[in-house]
Amino acid sequence: MKRHFAAILLLCGTLLTAGCVTSQPTTLEGMRDLESRKLALRCYNKHEGERLVFGAMNTFNACSRWAQRVMQVRYPKTALVNNYQSVPR
Repeated sequence: MKRHFAAILLLCGTLLTAGCVTSQPTTLEGMRDLESRKLALRCYNKHEGERLVFGAMNTFNACSRWAQRVMQVRYPKTALVNNYQSVPR
């Protein structure tokens, strides 16, 4: 009986600690993806009427595309400082 109780406690402890551990993105690309997902979920939660009319999948896809466009504007892939044309002298 004590072995079962100890095994159950160990299993519950493992599940609780595994649920609390979150891996933070270490790269800039990972941070962009995380921010994009947060924006998409925020958009999805705000558009309940569209979910009822168009369906959950279509609404989430539209919100995901919107979030990706927002992230491309916020964090462009190329540096804007070097995107100038040199003026001929």
